[in-house]
Amino acid sequence: MKVIILEQFLEFAKKEIPDIEFYGSVDECKEVEAIIGYYNFIKPEILDRFQNLKWVQLLSAGYDHIDLNYFKKRNITLTNARGIYSIPIAEDVV
Repeated sequence: MKVIILEQFLEFAKKEIPDIEFYGSVDECKEVEAIIGYYNFIKPEILDRFQNLKWVQLLSAGYDHIDLNYFKKRNITLTNARGIYSIPIAEDVV
């Protein structure tokens, strides 16, 4: 499996999961099955480069800026980091 992941997590991912080919940039690889990143990666003009793309993992909770119809049309699974900020926000409120 080939995955694009944010540059800041690249070395950690390569070390912890050696069976997966990780890339730190959308320009490094043309045949990826997954992208892990923030919304700036998740634009149709970027995603159209990857015909084998099956999954996009957002590192944010929100996805209101994402074109969900595009994902449905391409049959790409989109997941987010739902609940990631629940505890920090609750602690801040208290």
